[in-house]
Amino acid sequence: MQAVSYESYGDRNVMHLVEVETPTPRHGELLVKVHATSINPVDGKVRRGELKLIAGGHWPKRPGLDFCGTVAELGPRVASLSVGDRVYGAAKSMSDGAMAEYAVVNASAIAKAPAKLDDVTVASVPVVAIAALQTLRDNAKVKKGDRVLVNGCTGGVGIFALQLAKRMGAHVTGVCSTEGVALARGLGADEIIDYRKQSIFDRGECYHSILELSGRLTFEDAHALLDAHGIYVDFSPGPASLIANTIANPFRSHQHVFAMTAAETAELESLATMLNEGELQPPPVKAFPLEQFRSAFELAEHGGTVGKVAVRIP
Repeated sequence: MQAVSYESYGDRNVMHLVEVETPTPRHGELLVKVHATSINPVDGKVRRGELKLIAGGHWPKRPGLDFCGTVAELGPRVASLSVGDRVYGAAKSMSDGAMAEYAVVNASAIAKAPAKLDDVTVASVPVVAIAALQTLRDNAKVKKGDRVLVNGCTGGVGIFALQLAKRMGAHVTGVCSTEGVALARGLGADEIIDYRKQSIFDRGECYHSILELSGRLTFEDAHALLDAHGIYVDFSPGPASLIANTIANPFRSHQHVFAMTAAETAELESLATMLNEGELQPPPVKAFPLEQFRSAFELAEHGGTVGKVAVRIP
């Protein structure tokens, strides 16, 4: 089968489209014929060597955390799905991804795909929607009436964070570029800050929680925006920052917490229902064919992209 793979850390040029053996599912796994996969920021972080402690040192590595596809083969002890089912979910790891014709995945991290969405759109959902849901619920502990700032509200996670925070009853302020303002407004943001025209510090407002998705707002700068016991959620932690802030949190009022999420079947099923019923809107997607995967990564890693970038698998 064809797969995008790399055997050293580096820029986009270390990745190549190669022929590899089709994998075989083991206990609790299944083989999926991949229709589409999407690019997440973590794909670039792993490839550049920024997450060596988490991603491990084995080679080769393959990008593509989330996917839409069809079940091709069931491993032992998998009874919840059938061959031919259209599914979506998350790949096994950050280095054993789905940017390939076939991928072995854990049955516990997939569900039947939203029937009303096309393959490319479905592939843009799992990782970012799960991250938004689990972060708002478990890290930010958002409740009705909370004021929430989503800094980067028109990227993959931000689009779902904005919508899900509104469903939880929060007052949501979204920060985005001029190109994303109309989308943020359509998704229900109570207030929108166009960072090209206004600083988020100009309003003098404080928030219960800040979801930092832009990579620009540090925890130190965020103090001025948090209320007395505010929570800053970091989606790009380095190992040193993770350790240092976990130790420091009990001794300060403002909490610096980290988005550490994992796909689960029950939550993917719930998200699929909301997407099918129109209660959640998926992100806009720019799709590339597999042979143009480097162009897809170039766009995704350029920064400021509204929505997500996906790769179609033939």
